[in-house]
Amino acid sequence: MILCGIWNRDKFFRPAVETVETVSPTASDVIALCSESDLALIALNIPHTTEKIRSLLDLVRAHHGDNWADCAFDLLRNRDIGTTKSGSAKLVSECIAYLCDQELSAQVANRFAQWLETRELRAPVIIWVIKNRTSKKYADIVSRLINPSLLGAILSSVDTESLESNSTARIPLANELIKDRELIADILVPANGPKTDSETIFDLTRTMLSSQGFDQMTKKALLSRLAKVEPHVQRLAQSKHTDTEAEEKELVVSNASKEEKERELEDIVKVRLPAIKEAIQIAKEHGDLKENSEYKMARQDHDTLAARRAELDSVLKKARITDFKEAKVDSISIGSTVTLLRGSDQVQITYDILGAWDGKPEENILSYISPLAKQFLNHKPSETFITNINGKAETWKVITITRWIDKRK
Repeated sequence: MILCGIWNRDKFFRPAVETVETVSPTASDVIALCSESDLALIALNIPHTTEKIRSLLDLVRAHHGDNWADCAFDLLRNRDIGTTKSGSAKLVSECIAYLCDQELSAQVANRFAQWLETRELRAPVIIWVIKNRTSKKYADIVSRLINPSLLGAILSSVDTESLESNSTARIPLANELIKDRELIADILVPANGPKTDSETIFDLTRTMLSSQGFDQMTKKALLSRLAKVEPHVQRLAQSKHTDTEAEEKELVVSNASKEEKERELEDIVKVRLPAIKEAIQIAKEHGDLKENSEYKMARQDHDTLAARRAELDSVLKKARITDFKEAKVDSISIGSTVTLLRGSDQVQITYDILGAWDGKPEENILSYISPLAKQFLNHKPSETFITNINGKAETWKVITITRWIDKRK
């Protein structure tokens, strides 16, 4: 590594040459020529000590002008920083501390919140958030990240890394989730906010149960923690029919959601599967398949994509597009916007009941095939009824029913 060589040269000759830092090539010369990928490569390969990391960031700030902070943020978002081999807790913590020392805490908070929403928050950064969730120093950064999306990002990151890794070592982020016994409760029942709604907890539970990043014993342990927050999630593991889409003979869907599924299928068929097949062929040429980790990983990726392709083929054949104009106002139906009074706390809640793939529980948009929406359907204005979701009974009264499409005009 050239930069480390220059640093060692300067350290060795400094007692004899006072101006050794100006001897060409200088550390500044190297950084001035670096692209984003070059900077990431350097950052991931220098010794991860406070002195070296801060020296690197000093050079970046000196030679990238007003854009230096963007360079640091690009480093924290770099995909390679999230790999098991290259990810560094020290690198992440020092970068964040350095940005905050330059009075950029607000920018750090905004970037992290944006990355969480777009699923670009890398595993070492998520681990930093987890470890600092009670920190007073970083409270303004971390507090807005402690929400169900963080648990979703953890599960997604673990699942992705389990597919990409050819190592038998436990994934660091998975290990963090397992050993931190209070983490799930802290996320789903935050100290300064309301408990996460049941629909979102059920969705997160399904994601965890389907993850390839946890063994069955670990899933049981995590399920027990989820059950302390929402006891009825235990029934998800016991049910033999958790895939509602597979049970439906027809799926009523919006055109936008259908097009999104079709784009995903097209990408798998035309781009991702051919690329994996080529990778498999190349891996085969490397010799003994029993000891060929590249081949095993490529086969695993191929099987995962093939399964997803089959799933998309199946559900798209069942899809019937709707524009929601058929929604009624005399009873709850697909395309309804309904306001209900919840009996347990006398709170009025408004839900949109939309297509099979439109559900966003965090925004009170329910897929009509979700367990809760299914039990709302066909009830009429002023009617009182009871839902039962995984053994939890709730009383509701229908206040108003309107058509979702009418409020879009």
